[in-house]
Amino acid sequence: MLKIEKTIIEWTNKYILHIALGFVIFAGCWIRLSGRNYIGIDYHFSLYDIPGNCHSFLFRHAVNFLMSVHPDSVIDIIKFFAYIGDYGVALLTVLLFKQKRGGITLFQGFLAVTACVLSPVSLLYSVTGMRIDSICMCLILLSLLLHNKGWFITSVFISSLAAFLLPSFWPIIIIMNIMWILSMAQSEKTQKKHPFSYIKTLSGAFLFLALLIVSIYLENLELSSGYYWGKIFVMNPPAGSSYSNPLSWLSGMLHVYGYSLAMFSLIFSFTHKKLRVPALIIQLLILMSVGWYQTAPFAL
Repeated sequence: MLKIEKTIIEWTNKYILHIALGFVIFAGCWIRLSGRNYIGIDYHFSLYDIPGNCHSFLFRHAVNFLMSVHPDSVIDIIKFFAYIGDYGVALLTVLLFKQKRGGITLFQGFLAVTACVLSPVSLLYSVTGMRIDSICMCLILLSLLLHNKGWFITSVFISSLAAFLLPSFWPIIIIMNIMWILSMAQSEKTQKKHPFSYIKTLSGAFLFLALLIVSIYLENLELSSGYYWGKIFVMNPPAGSSYSNPLSWLSGMLHVYGYSLAMFSLIFSFTHKKLRVPALIIQLLILMSVGWYQTAPFAL
């Protein structure tokens, strides 16, 4: 064996996971770029102000502005941010695991990035669905990261931004912030060490309440157009009409919360082995429920 061959083999064995990680990142980019011209049949519910559009006031008006300025590039712009969100979720997941006691090994980081970047549900929502759920998930994971570092008020603000893009994230964010506020209020040791912690807790609570009120106000500015806060729970986005029965409501909720449910279950399964099989089942159910619709033969 030549010396250079031996050097190459040793280098490959040493950096095999780095090479594999690079391949995963490249494969994820290639798949997404290959599907940049493909959109699901419900794309118009993300671009136009019609009954099935349940996006936020700010998102709808941002899209309307882009449609007036760069009408031929709107889909590419939305997909670009969705793709950035996919990789952001992978990065922030790794950073969250690094915060844990004991950190994270290179192999565990490789698995986390692979699962997030090549998740079929992630590809389904960002490539065919043209959805920005990944951006909202990034904001939520970033808020968790900052909260773990003690940046309570900043984490409240950043988590709420996710709902200003997609109002369907409000239930998740409300639960998160209530848990944060209660945990800080009940922390007696913290209150004794830091006299101003009560002010910090109250400030975070008032900020969260103010953002919630602003969201409700913005979503109810266009009542004459059929927009109102909480519309996502009574209006079926793919159908553009109200839910007809409980089964259609469950199907609609799976469509709305499919991405967040799949990614949260995936992230928790990294540290809880018992959740790995349920996480895979959830991915399969979402693919069966949402995928058949997004990838229908008559999709554009």
